[in-house]
Amino acid sequence: MSNNSHKEVVMCLFCGQLLCWNSICCRTVENGKNIGAVTKHARECSNSFIFVLRIKKNLIFARQVSENESRTSFRTRIFSSSISEYVEVPTPYLDKYGEFDSKSGSQLFFSKDHYDRLLSMYLSDEILSTFANQRQSRIYIEDINEL
Repeated sequence: MSNNSHKEVVMCLFCGQLLCWNSICCRTVENGKNIGAVTKHARECSNSFIFVLRIKKNLIFARQVSENESRTSFRTRIFSSSISEYVEVPTPYLDKYGEFDSKSGSQLFFSKDHYDRLLSMYLSDEILSTFANQRQSRIYIEDINEL
């Protein structure tokens, strides 16, 4: 991780390591492809499953990285069936009104009930499918390998 304080830092929820999020400074090139710190770490730590806490946004980012994904242009990805999808999952930290969104800057509190639900979904391999179908999760189209 670099000393650049303007970059977002995420934490791996498997091992606790802090990583640069979508930052040029920590990218490496493997087989002619740009690989970001998060993707590289997921390959080494968790069998290519990205599961990180985006601390600033109070969200969990989850995605299974395919080893044979190729870098293509944005336009090609939009019109192809191989769109890179991921989900952002609310963390078990809520404000005093029971909301996940921390944009107001209010203090957050740990919710054991929500944590238990997330843990159950993770252990039964349901994180991606559950949140991809719910309104509060967000699915993006991006070149995820550069994360």
